[in-house]
Amino acid sequence: MSMTPEYPLISIIMAAHNTERYIGEAIQSVLDQTYTNWELVIIDDASSDGTEAVARSFRDPRIVYEKVPHQGRPSAVRKIGFDKSCGELLLIFDSDDVLQPTALSEMQAKLAENDHYDCVYSFMSYIDENGSDFPAAGFKLIPDGHGSYKAPDFYQHTWERVGIFKFMASTFLLIKRSSLDAVGGFDESLDAAEDLHLFLKLFLRDINAIGFVPNYLLKYRYNAQSLTRKKSNIEKLLRNYMRVVDWFYTNPALPAEVEPLKPIGYCKGYNYVAGVCLTCGYKMMALRIVMQALLDSRTTLSAWLKVCGTTIARCLLPRQADRVLKHWAVALRDGVVLNALKSQIRSALPAKA
Repeated sequence: MSMTPEYPLISIIMAAHNTERYIGEAIQSVLDQTYTNWELVIIDDASSDGTEAVARSFRDPRIVYEKVPHQGRPSAVRKIGFDKSCGELLLIFDSDDVLQPTALSEMQAKLAENDHYDCVYSFMSYIDENGSDFPAAGFKLIPDGHGSYKAPDFYQHTWERVGIFKFMASTFLLIKRSSLDAVGGFDESLDAAEDLHLFLKLFLRDINAIGFVPNYLLKYRYNAQSLTRKKSNIEKLLRNYMRVVDWFYTNPALPAEVEPLKPIGYCKGYNYVAGVCLTCGYKMMALRIVMQALLDSRTTLSAWLKVCGTTIARCLLPRQADRVLKHWAVALRDGVVLNALKSQIRSALPAKA
């Protein structure tokens, strides 16, 4: 690959803390990229395991490793990485995740399509702690029949959808350094939900300046021991997530058309954290959180039932029934169940004369 302005330097910022088990696979997935003009800046947040030894075992000159005093917040660690990086494009990549080989090339090509773009992101598949596929809820792409994917027709960046957080919010995005600076970067006071906050700032700056690649370019690892999924940190996650939701809905730049969506949006904030609890097996904590949503004066009963109904059922049902209901809910959201019901109804109706 010729290193010209057509292929700008991408600085990959990797925050790490006690990920000895996974960081080697993460680094190797960077080395396996088809796009080669990159630097990997690893900022180790005072790991006490073998993270440093694994990271230093890779000898590629494009890899920079630095261990820093404990920061405790991913946004603060990433800020150190931003300051030490050189690229005009930045990619945030966690040390327990895995890149697909074409991730950088596909995302950079999408960003280059439109000078107006601030950033682009891709969809994610999910793996568990052992690297096996993990059936998590999330936006599903549609195979196009030619080995690629396309997004569902409904997946558009509109205020009707962004206003209730119906988009793929993740720290896995390729962003121009100038655009990150323009929105003030990550909020270092947040202990969690900094990815949602950044996305919302970018949407408020220009809802049409965020592109996406319809492909699964990242394997996101569901790890019960990660910072936001430890039981002791769930309250912190809830507090930060709802703080971001409240910041968004009280922002003076918010379009008026989002106002009627606020009760649903507040319910979705609670429901997201309850969903994290369920994924980690904390059913009673999930139930308590969705009940908090009902008692919040900013929600309504109709919004609560619409958003949290399935979560409540999953909290109360036995584990096996919970698993069935989860897959039913995903299928219903994707239209699979709805289309099947429509088909059955049509077949039961008398034929037209």
